[in-house]
Order: sequence, then C-alpha cells, then structure tokens
Amino acid sequence: MLHLIKKDFLIQKRNLAVAVAFIVFLNLFAKQGSTFAFVLSVLGVTYILVLGSGDIEQKNDCNIILVSLPIKRSTIVLSKYLSIVIFAILAVVVDLVVQRVIMIFGLPVEAQTIPSEIIVLSLVGAAIYCSVVLPLTYKFNVMTANVAGGALLLLLLGSSDFLLERIPVFLSDSNISDFQIALAVISFAVVIMLISYLISLKLFKDREF
Repeated sequence: MLHLIKKDFLIQKRNLAVAVAFIVFLNLFAKQGSTFAFVLSVLGVTYILVLGSGDIEQKNDCNIILVSLPIKRSTIVLSKYLSIVIFAILAVVVDLVVQRVIMIFGLPVEAQTIPSEIIVLSLVGAAIYCSVVLPLTYKFNVMTANVAGGALLLLLLGSSDFLLERIPVFLSDSNISDFQIALAVISFAVVIMLISYLISLKLFKDREF
C-alpha cells in the first residue's frame, strides 16, 4: 500500500512543482483574498496530483503491470483514495507555509490566519471533489474525467462568492458546536469517498487488461 502511494509521488515530480507554483501564484495574485486562494489551491492541487498520477499511469500502461503483480485490485484502488487525503493535507501544509512567509516578509498581498473551519472545509471539499471525478477514470479515461472535473470546477468557482459568504454565516448562526459540525462534515466526506471507492473498485474489477 505504502509503495503504491509513494509511486504516486515519484512518477509526477513535475506536477508537484506545478502544484507548489500554483499555490504561490494564487496567494500572490488572487483578487478575492487569502481565504479564497486557500480553498481553491487545496482543491486545485489535490485534483492536479490525483488526476496527474492517473494520466501518467494511463500513458505508460501502469495498471497492466500492477494487475500482473501479486497485489489485490482493491489495494490498488484504495491507494488512490488514500492519496487524495495525503495530497489534500500536503496542499494545506504548503499553503499555510506560503501564507506564513508572506506575513513574515510583509509582502503587499492580503494574508490572514486561515480559520480551522476553512481548513476542514477545504480538505473535505477536495476529498469530495476528487471522489466524484475519480470513478470516471476507471469507467472511461483520465481525459473524460478531466472534462467532467473542469466543468464541476467552473460551477464551484461560479458559486464561490456565495459559498464563502453564506457558509461562515450559517455556521455562526447555528446552535451546533464546532466539533459537531466538523464531525458531521467529515463523516459526510467519508461516506462519499466510501461510495466512490466501491464504484471505482467494481469498475476496476470488471475491466480487462
């Protein structure tokens, strides 16, 4: 399992560099402010790395090699979903470091401390977003998944102002504790990822190589 996750990093060193550059760019030039840049960068970086590894594997017929090895198909698919979580956490850490550097050096860019609820929502959003798209790579191919993912991203960007404005208001007006909200949101993401995993696993098992 760990070797499969490590593979997802090693085969896309260029994408990792692009992901870091993407985070820096958004933090320096996003007009909507650091909160918007944070959410979008976590979402975008996770998507870039998850689909990027799938694209490289597809071009090099990696799945043909993997299924010929003594590795269960369920393990291969599960590693992809664990990679989503790891990529999302990596994006959060890099983003927080970049924003910290901006604040330390006093760059003329809006930077602020990211609230914990925004961090949780970003992780959950990235997990759900990639979980919606990932089964398409097993049913069709990475290109089709990219088209669907791009359309979904445009939809999210179009409603970003509304979501970033209304979600904090809803959370502050509710009588539910922060812990209960976080638990509910994380539980929802886990359910979505589980359903997505089961769909991807069935599609992968039915595929002939």
